[in-house]
Amino acid sequence: MEELNGHLEEMCLKELERKGVRSEMTRGELLAEERAAMLPLPRVRFDACARRSTIVGKDSLVRFEDNFYSAPVECAHHPCVVRGFVDRVEICVRERTVAVHDRSWEKGRYLTDWRHYVPMLKTKPGALSNGRPFKGEPWGKAFVRMERGLRERYGDEGTRQYVRILLLLARYPEGRVRWAVKRCVRRGVFSYDGVCSTLNYQPRRKIGGLDLSRRPELAGVGSGTRPAKTYDALLAGGEAGA
Repeated sequence: MEELNGHLEEMCLKELERKGVRSEMTRGELLAEERAAMLPLPRVRFDACARRSTIVGKDSLVRFEDNFYSAPVECAHHPCVVRGFVDRVEICVRERTVAVHDRSWEKGRYLTDWRHYVPMLKTKPGALSNGRPFKGEPWGKAFVRMERGLRERYGDEGTRQYVRILLLLARYPEGRVRWAVKRCVRRGVFSYDGVCSTLNYQPRRKIGGLDLSRRPELAGVGSGTRPAKTYDALLAGGEAGA
């Protein structure tokens, strides 16, 4: 599209160099004269898209041009506006863009984003195995290994822990959750608590030496380190030397 737009712009500029009909002036010169009588451009940029008003279905899908696009589950049953651009489809609820998908020019396709359905797992964990958005490995192999490890160790409880791990994606940045799961799998830690601990871990900051550059009178005092024999003297009832 960028190449095509560049070509069209070049052709339009060449067109301005041609003379107008029954005129000795070029079209560019005629345009310059007419601009004085033109209205100003709108402040808001025109969206080159097709707009449709509809409702998000109970399955969090919106139909547009014979295809189905997902929206977050909390938007189900809400009125929405679908904006179909050449390259993408945007779904807006209450004037807020809640979903963006690559536009499909085929028919009868379902374009779903698994992130839209993660909150649903809290009440419907069975959708993890049967839901269309969760087919394959949408979140990566580390999550698949985590799920397998949890089920092998804890059975049904492992599935519940795995769902809780997926729900972390709604509370933390996705990249950080992926990192935590991958790190736990690498270390053989298969538990919800392990992933949470990894997410919340804050490495200790290295404490450097004491900066005495502004207190030169203290520079020769010493490091404050004492040999262990000093404490032996104290235990023996003696006096420790400086």
